[in-house]
Amino acid sequence: MQRIEIRNFRQIGHADVQVNDLTVIIGEQASGKSTIAKLIYFFKSLRKDLVEMARLEPDDINGLNVSNGIRDKFYLYFGSGARLDENYEVKFFLDESNIILINGSKPVNVRFEPQPFFNDIENEIRRASHSVNFYRRREDFVNAEKEEEFLDKSLAEIFNDNRTAVYIPAGRNVTVSYTDEFLELFRELVKVKTTVLIGSDGLPKRQDSEEIDLILMRDFIYHSSLLRRKYMGLGMEGMLRQLEDVKLRRNLQDSITSLLKANYRYSERLGEYLRTSNSKTIELRKASSGQQEAIRIIQDAILQIAESNPVFRVIEEPEAHLFPSGQHRILEILATLINSRSEYSIGGNNQLLLTTHSPYLFTILNNLIFAGELEAEGSPSEDIKQAGIPQPYRLRPRQVSAYMLGQDGICSPINDTAEGNFSENATGLIGNNLLENYWFELQNQFDNLMEIDS
Repeated sequence: MQRIEIRNFRQIGHADVQVNDLTVIIGEQASGKSTIAKLIYFFKSLRKDLVEMARLEPDDINGLNVSNGIRDKFYLYFGSGARLDENYEVKFFLDESNIILINGSKPVNVRFEPQPFFNDIENEIRRASHSVNFYRRREDFVNAEKEEEFLDKSLAEIFNDNRTAVYIPAGRNVTVSYTDEFLELFRELVKVKTTVLIGSDGLPKRQDSEEIDLILMRDFIYHSSLLRRKYMGLGMEGMLRQLEDVKLRRNLQDSITSLLKANYRYSERLGEYLRTSNSKTIELRKASSGQQEAIRIIQDAILQIAESNPVFRVIEEPEAHLFPSGQHRILEILATLINSRSEYSIGGNNQLLLTTHSPYLFTILNNLIFAGELEAEGSPSEDIKQAGIPQPYRLRPRQVSAYMLGQDGICSPINDTAEGNFSENATGLIGNNLLENYWFELQNQFDNLMEIDS
């Protein structure tokens, strides 16, 4: 299983986090949840960067070009290191044998272990770079693109992971509340802004440069434009009709309708809009904040299920602006995405990483996990469905790793799977006492007020 080890990086003193089918991190604001999520995304999206490198680098690409390209991406995302602890270390384990390591030396040191692992990557990029640039110089873009696709498949084999990574940030409602012209202007401005100029010392000339939030929003705006094109003329109902499994289609339709309180549609003439049960039409940019925050998550999940794409997604605060019942429905949809394993997948199921403040999410998750455990133990599937959890929404205990990030910078496992227990006795359930201290504090406060009142 992939995992990340983080030491002394920004708010994070110590974290050892598995990248499971579903990884959930809860913590207070400013505790570092997004830092862990962004570091994992940094490594999970490297395959795309290496393919891009083959297109842009000269034919004589070598190992130094590769490691420096990754170093520059790190600078772009997290800054020069001027504000980081000089003893920080980040290790990403593709498995227990192959590791990518970044530490606090200046300039940043990127290392692949063992060396043959890095040699395989270097050789594939060099081969592809020669072929891609050969075809591009002859304006044979069809064959150039085929070479890039072949490189992507080769790197997926080396990394044992062909999932496509997308980061869905908080504030994603900007993709529906602003005009296409504004969003395109934003993308162009970010493209200019995110150029790293490296000095002779190997450090970026802008010492405090840190552009990750701009980059993630820019990339998500682009991803949202692709989603809109996919849904053009189909709407949500049309996309769901592409699912062959009628029961699955019906379950998802029920969850989506319950969440959005309307049906999503998109036409060239009317743009994106919602149609309510009483046939009222609401422009999406005038819809509620909860509907706007949820729609891109739903669109992405249903599209990937319909197209059977192997994916990795980071979703910040999936509960944003949603009532607990809405949080329930969005988790049902996401659980279905996890369980919709593509036949082309390398390395396992689809993967999600969620960061959250919501205790409701953990209660909902526990129900989905418990349902999956009952199913694994042989309980009748129909009985579990009658209890309110259809088969696509159920999660097995081994699929879920949950963590609590404290203000002390320590990331602690809060279910037995996250602790490394994948035995038959593992329940995967998240401890009920997780937020008891907060409830007790509120209850004591109320009791004190009652004493004053009496």
